[in-house]
Formats: sequence, structure tokens, C-alpha cells
Amino acid sequence: MNDLTGHGYRAHLDNTNERLGQKIRNSEMKKIPVMIIVGDKEIESNTVSVKTQISWRFR
Repeated sequence: MNDLTGHGYRAHLDNTNERLGQKIRNSEMKKIPVMIIVGDKEIESNTVSVKTQISWRFR
């Protein structure tokens, strides 16, 4: 997270005991545009999951 904030991004770590689905819903309700998810599956595969709420509109 320090890498993100060090490059000027706002970052928040949700380390509550809530289930992942609830954490995602909470983030969506707060209108957080991008979520980087690191769970057991991501740790095993050395990856991250990215979920966005950004909708691109082209005219």
C-alpha cells in the first residue's frame, strides 16, 4: 500500500472481519472506483484481482 500512496494514489486497507462479499458491497456503496483484491487465491497464484466501477463513455 505504501507503493500506491507513495505514487500519489489514495489507498485504504479493509482489514475488518467481514466476508469478502460484504467488503465489496461496502466499497461499492462508498463509490470507490477501483478495488485491488488480495485473498488466499491471489496469494497462491501470486496475482491480484482488480474490480472497477468506472464506466467509460465514448462519443
